[in-house]
Amino acid sequence: MNSELIMFGIEAGIKLGQKVNDVLVDATVEKPMLLPVGELFGSVQKDDAVDFFDDHPELTAAGAPYHNLSKADKLTAFKTLMHLDARTQAFSKEGDVSADTIEIVSRLQSFEQYKKGFGSKPALQRLVGTVVEIGVDYFAAHPEAIAAKSGARKVLKAFIESLDEVDFAEGTRSEIISDVLVSALDTVQANPSLISDDARLQALLGGVTSSLVTDINEAGSVGAMKRREAFIRRIGSSILQGGAQAFNENIDLFLPEDAGSKKVVSSTLTHLLAGIKGKEDLFTNESLQLLFNSSLRAVSENVEVFSNDTVLQELIGGTVKAMTDASGRKVFAPETVSAVLSQALTVAADNIETLIDPSNPRRQLLATATKAVAQSLSGTLAGDGTVKELLSRNQVNLLMGIVFKEVAKHPEQLLGKADLGDKKIALAQIIGSVSRALGNDPSRFVNGQGFVMLIETALQTAAKNADKLLNLDTSNTRDNILFQVIQQTVRAIGDAGDPRNLLNREVFMDLAERMLPVVSANLAGMVDAPNAVHDAVYEALELAQGGLEGRINGDNLTTLIIELLSDVLWNKLDLTETGAVVRTATEILEAA
Repeated sequence: MNSELIMFGIEAGIKLGQKVNDVLVDATVEKPMLLPVGELFGSVQKDDAVDFFDDHPELTAAGAPYHNLSKADKLTAFKTLMHLDARTQAFSKEGDVSADTIEIVSRLQSFEQYKKGFGSKPALQRLVGTVVEIGVDYFAAHPEAIAAKSGARKVLKAFIESLDEVDFAEGTRSEIISDVLVSALDTVQANPSLISDDARLQALLGGVTSSLVTDINEAGSVGAMKRREAFIRRIGSSILQGGAQAFNENIDLFLPEDAGSKKVVSSTLTHLLAGIKGKEDLFTNESLQLLFNSSLRAVSENVEVFSNDTVLQELIGGTVKAMTDASGRKVFAPETVSAVLSQALTVAADNIETLIDPSNPRRQLLATATKAVAQSLSGTLAGDGTVKELLSRNQVNLLMGIVFKEVAKHPEQLLGKADLGDKKIALAQIIGSVSRALGNDPSRFVNGQGFVMLIETALQTAAKNADKLLNLDTSNTRDNILFQVIQQTVRAIGDAGDPRNLLNREVFMDLAERMLPVVSANLAGMVDAPNAVHDAVYEALELAQGGLEGRINGDNLTTLIIELLSDVLWNKLDLTETGAVVRTATEILEAA
C-alpha cells in the first residue's frame, strides 16, 4: 500500500471539492480523462488547447494523463483543466492553467494507474477508493488534522500500511474497511504514546482489521455478512480502544521490533469473537473493550500456551456457556457475564501454569469451576430462597473472583480430574454444603457479603483437608462433614433459642470462620462425638441464658463455643456433666 500516494489522493480530493472517485472517470478515449465538462467553457478555441498541450508535453507523454489525444479530445481536456483550476482557486492567467492544477492532474493520473495496478484484484481497488473517500470526508470536516504531524494523519498512514498483510478475499465488502478506519480516526489518536510508535500502531490496526475482515468473510450469506457488519460497527471503537489500552499498559509486551504483535492482536480478537458467538447481546461496548484488553494481556504474557489456537476460544466459550445454560441463568444475571469472564481471563493470565494445559485445551478449569458454582447455587439455598435473592450482582462477581483465585491455588484439591458438569467435585460439594446447611432462613445468619465470606472460608479450609471434610463418592451434600458442622450450628441455635440475639450475623460469621479449621484439624474427635458442634453451641447458649448470663456477651461467645468444642473433640470434657461444663466455661471466660 502506497500511503504517500493515497494521502495525496485525499489531499487532491479535498482541493477539488469532491471525492477523487467522482473526479477520476473513464472517458471515451483510451486513457482516463479527468472530469469532462462538455461545453461549460464554450469560448475556448481548439487552437488554444493545442497550444497549451504543446507547451506542457509532460501531460501528453506516454503514461501521462492526456497521451495520444485527438485535437477534439484535447479541447475537452483543456476545458476540464480550466474547470479544475477554478475549483482549486489557483487564479491562473487567462487562457492558461496553474502549475498547482497540473501537478494535481499528473499525480491523480499516477493514483489512478496505481489503483489499476491491482489488475485482477478489484477488491483492492475498491478498498483504496474507500480509504480515499473516508480520508476526504474526515479531513474536509477536520482541516486542522491534515497537518504533516497530526495524530489523525499518522493513524491514517499506519492504517494504510497495515493493510499489506490483510488477506482480502474477492468478495470482501469495503464497508468493513470504512468502519474500522472511521473508528480508528475517532478513538486511537487519543493514545499519544501509541501514535508516536508507527510499528505498534500498525500492529494494532492491522491485527484488528485482519481479524474483522476474516470474521465477516466467514459469515456466509450476504444477509449474515450485513448483520455481522452491524455488530462490528457497534463495537469497532471499543475494540480499538481496548487494544490501545493493552498496548499502552503493557509496553514491554508489545515492542516495536516484535513482528508477531500483529498476529497476536488478530488471533486474540478472532478467538474472543468466536468464544462469544451467539451471545453478543450479553456484551456492551464497554465490556468488550475490557475483555479485549484482558484477552490481549493474557495472550501476550503467555504466547506459547496460547499458540494453540483453541485455548483462548475454549476458555472464553466454556465460561460463557457455563453462565448461560439452564443452571447458569439461575445464578448469573446477563449483566454479570462479561464481568465474570473478565475476571476469568485475568486469573488465567496470572496462573497459566496451574489452570491451562495446552495439550488438552478443552479441559478448561475456570469454565469447570463456573459450571460447578452454577449447579451448586441454581436450586434453593435451603428453604425457599434462591441465590439471586441473597446475592447482588456485585456479590456474585465477588464470589466468582474468590472461586477463581482459590481454584488457581488448589486446582487438584478443588477440581481434581473432573469434567465440566461433575457435581461430585470438591468445589461443587463445598458450595453446595454451605448454601444448604444454613437452614430455611439463611438470611437470619448471613447477608450476601457474609455468604461470600463463608464460602471463601470453606474453600480455604476444605482445600487443605478435602478428603476428610467431603465425601466425593456422592453428590449428596448432607454426607459431608462440612455440611454437618454448619448445619449443626444452625440447628443448635434453633434448639436452644437466642433471645438475647447474641449470635447475630457478625458473630455467626466469626464463629463459622473459627470453627471450620478447628473441626478440620480434629476430625477424629467427630467420630466419637458426631454431634459435638451442635452440643457445644447449644450448651453455650444455655449458659448465656442461665447462671453465666452476666458473663457472656457477643464478644466472648465465639471463644466460649470454640474452647468447649475443642475440649470435647480432645475428650477433655463431657457436655452431659453440668458441673464440669460450668467450671470449664467459667475458666474459659475468665481467660478470655
